[in-house]
Order: sequence, then C-alpha cells, then structure tokens
Amino acid sequence: MLTHAEILSRIENKLRDTANTYYSDAYISEYMGAILKQISYAVPLKTTERHPSDRAVPTRGTYTTDGTTRDIILTDWDADDLVKLAQADGVEYAIYELDYEPKSFRNFYQRGKIVSLDLNLIPDASKTVYVYPDRLHILQEAIGTADTAGAVSTAGALAATSLVVKSLGTGTVNKYTKLTIAGDTTEYMVTATATIAANVATVSITPGLVVAADVDDVVTLALADSTLSPALEEVLIKWVSGSLIEDYGIYMLPSMPIGANWQAYTLKGQSLVAEAKADLRRLQIPDRYVRHSKD
Repeated sequence: MLTHAEILSRIENKLRDTANTYYSDAYISEYMGAILKQISYAVPLKTTERHPSDRAVPTRGTYTTDGTTRDIILTDWDADDLVKLAQADGVEYAIYELDYEPKSFRNFYQRGKIVSLDLNLIPDASKTVYVYPDRLHILQEAIGTADTAGAVSTAGALAATSLVVKSLGTGTVNKYTKLTIAGDTTEYMVTATATIAANVATVSITPGLVVAADVDDVVTLALADSTLSPALEEVLIKWVSGSLIEDYGIYMLPSMPIGANWQAYTLKGQSLVAEAKADLRRLQIPDRYVRHSKD
C-alpha cells in the first residue's frame, strides 16, 4: 500500500513537475481528496468485524436497543464517512420476538443517522445490533503533530473508547491516526480529531481498549494504513493526473517545445481520466474487488 506522500510523488512524476513549478503539493492534495471520494462512492471501503490482531481499520458499529423503539442512532464515527448501508450485509441482528440465533443480516430502513430495524415488535432493551457501513476510503495525509511518541496520562480501563495522552507537544491528533500502546499488540484508530492543549489530548479510539492502559505506558502515533488496493491506487493516480493536465496543462506551455498547444494537454488529460474511470468500472464487477471478511 502506498502512502499519501508516495501517491503524491507518483502524480508529480506523471505531471513532469517534481519541483512543484506548476502544481503545489497542497493543490494536488486538494484534487486527491475530492477524487478519492468519487472512487469511494463506486468501490467503498467495507467495514469489518475487527479482531484484536488486525491492523487498524474501521470496525463495525455495535449498538444496543433501548426497549422503547425499533430505532438505533448511528454515532458520528459510523455516519460521517458513510457511503451507504447495504441491505445485503449492512445491519446484523436477531429476530428478537422469536429470539432466533445466530444473528444474521436483516432488512432495515434508514433516515440519516436513524436506522430502523424491520421488526413487527419492538425489541427488548439491551439487544445487540451490529452495523457495517460502506465507508469512504482512508488515505491520511498528516498525523497533526510532530510529536508521535507520548504516554498515557490517565489510566484507561478495559473496553474504554477514549484515552488521555500526554507529552504530545502542539497541534492535533488527526482522525484516522494509528495509535499503539506499549504492552498491547492491538492497533487502534483515532475516530475524531483531538486538539492538543498543554501537551495533552483526549483521543477517541476504536476498538475499545483490549488491554487496560496504565499511567506512563508509552503511546505511539503513526499515519493510518491506506485502505486502497493497488488497483485503486492506480485509478487515483491516473484520475488526479488527468484532471490536473486537462484543467491546467496550459500553464506548462512556456516550458514545452515550440508548437505545443493547450488542446493537446486537454486531450491528454481527458484520455487519462477516461482510462481511470474505465478501470474503476471494471473494479465494480462482483468478485473483482477484495472485501474484508467478517468471519
């Protein structure tokens, strides 16, 4: 898997602009973010049932019924980057009036953050519902702070979904940042950007702590693993490069041979974008894109 910086470098090579003479890193990154969303709408990231030994990826949402309604309310983590909830494998729950087990994927209705279970009767309280959103892909650009080694400031209890971390310097701990704790082999993911104040930040994480965290345990921050497959990386590189050439290739004319014209750049850019979209359509064919297992 390529990092954000590696994909940026590949795009600059395609543009023949490694010195950022015509396209700044920030400008290319802006295009990358917009086009990454388009790619995700076509081939989204499938949320998983995370096991403690897995790398840090978005996990299924776990909800409980309250005994008064068929509805559950999605958290911001499950809703913010939601592409869709698929009827085939988006929501998993038992037929509570019959208390059938094991659970299986069942029908539901969705209105924004509200997910209504397709049940005749209101389920009892404290019944478990699992939600597997199809999400936007992750390609994190920056952690948010230069201080990637901190320490636990307040002891974290088993299953806690937030952690107070000290010795972080300044800045933020950005959403999606990978977080590991000494003595715990689990890779956690930060679920919301946290501001660092007086070298301390309270970060929300998924999954809940698998091992209780003690004060002064070393905490290490790292860029999130990209969720793009190699094939989707190539789609992103072609699409971004083609879009930039199509829209702004004219600015490169002064350094090009006599006789070069902006129409040639427009056609070249359009060709690259068309090729990227064709590749993406092929990846939408069932069984051509590897989905994470829920088993």
